[in-house]
Amino acid sequence: MSEIRRPFHQFTPEDDRIWSMLWDHQIANCQRHACRLLLEGLHTLGLQRERIPDFDALSRRLYDRVGWELVSTDVVYSDGQTWFEHLARRQFLVTEYIRSEDELLYTPLPDIWHDTFGHLPLMADQQYADYIEQFAHIALRYTPDERKSLGSLWWYTIEFGFLIEDGDMKALGAGLMSSPASWNTPSATRSKRHRSASRRSRASAPAHIRCTHDCSSSTRSSSSRPLRHSGSPITTP
Repeated sequence: MSEIRRPFHQFTPEDDRIWSMLWDHQIANCQRHACRLLLEGLHTLGLQRERIPDFDALSRRLYDRVGWELVSTDVVYSDGQTWFEHLARRQFLVTEYIRSEDELLYTPLPDIWHDTFGHLPLMADQQYADYIEQFAHIALRYTPDERKSLGSLWWYTIEFGFLIEDGDMKALGAGLMSSPASWNTPSATRSKRHRSASRRSRASAPAHIRCTHDCSSSTRSSSSRPLRHSGSPITTP
C-alpha cells in the first residue's frame, strides 16, 4: 500500500446536497427491490445519507474486509484496459465527478454516486470481490477488440443484471442501484423485455451507456465455478 496515489477529491457542501438528494430518491427502491448483497454492504461500509464518505477511511475499511483499495481518478469514463488493470490489482477506481441536479435521475457517465452507492456495497462481499478480480484477469488475456463480448457480459450483469433470490427477482446491477430512472421495478422490467439470458446471449448483446433496464438480464443457472450468496449463483465468464 506504499504506492504514491492521487489524493482523494474533497467534495463540497453542494456535492453533499446532491448526494443526499440521490439517497432520498433511491434508498426506498433499493430496500424494496435490491438483492441482500447490496443492503448488507450498505450497512457494512457505513454509507450515510448526509454526506459523501471519507474515501481514505472507506478504502481502509474495504481493504480490511476484502483486501481491496480505492483509487481516485479524474477520468470520468476510464477505458477498458485501465479499468481491468486496476481491478486485477484489487484496486477500484472512484471518480471525482458527481452528477448535476439536472441529471439526478440518470447520468450516462459513472459518477461518485454510481461508484460508491452502486458498486462498493457489493464489493464488500469477499466472494463478489474475488469474482470481479477473476473477471478482470480473464479480460486482460485478450485484446480490447477480443474482449468486447466480455464488456457486454459485464454490462448486462454487473451493471444492469438481476438475480433470483428466494423466488423473487432482485436487482443486482450497480447501474440499477444508483440510477432511479434506469429501472421501474423488477416486476415492471420483467413485463417488458426481461430475459433469463444465457451466457452467450448476454455476451453477444452490444453494451451502450444509454441502454439500461429494457435490455437487462437475470442470472439463475449455475456453472462449474459459481459465486454463491444468499440468492442464485452468479456464474463466472
